[in-house]
Amino acid sequence: MINDVILITGAGQRIGLFLAKEFIKQGEKVCFTYKTPRATVDDLVQKGAVGFQVDFTKEKQVNDFLKAFKTQVGSVKLLVHNASIWTKDEAMTPTSFKEMIAVHQLAPYQITTELTDQLKAYQGTADIIAIADSKIKSGHKDFVAYLSSKSGLKTLMDSFAKKLAPQIKVNTISSGLVIFNENDSEGYKKQRLAEMAIPLEPTEKVMLDAVQFIMKTPNTTGSNLELNIG
Repeated sequence: MINDVILITGAGQRIGLFLAKEFIKQGEKVCFTYKTPRATVDDLVQKGAVGFQVDFTKEKQVNDFLKAFKTQVGSVKLLVHNASIWTKDEAMTPTSFKEMIAVHQLAPYQITTELTDQLKAYQGTADIIAIADSKIKSGHKDFVAYLSSKSGLKTLMDSFAKKLAPQIKVNTISSGLVIFNENDSEGYKKQRLAEMAIPLEPTEKVMLDAVQFIMKTPNTTGSNLELNIG
């Protein structure tokens, strides 16, 4: 049985992968979920992390993951709801919208509910942090479905913060651009940077700093930390 673990969902790539690697470097016991096998997943496992392959759009897979996780883990110090689907409205279908809701809302709700005992078993104040989006306040004409699902994630966390206090802190990080995608063109990058008050690609480290800031702040729950560069 593993105790005092950090669980990060969607850690096979990008921000989740970076967080997992950094916490491993700090000597933390890391568990993570991933949807697709990748070399990065193998690398995390080789570094000592415990991986669970699960598609959050599949109810049976979520149930199987939770059952397996609870047989291996006794206590959780940090749960990061990072798994995400990003789709423009022009490509949205009723099925893909339902899948987005499943990943951004249903899975976080079920995981938080099912792992409450493991979070309370941590000898200290445990943390739950969900990664939302900085545009959930203002909206965006091209991402109506995506932002509504992320807004629902924040609302979930706001209510869980009231429900789980004081043993567990529950907060949200709403970020803007953190890193570009590998296939983003130079033209797109220049366009995005030109729209920003501070024209830079902040990198994943800003997310790590935000997560650690929340963990180190003992009296903050139900908050939304915005990482927005204008």
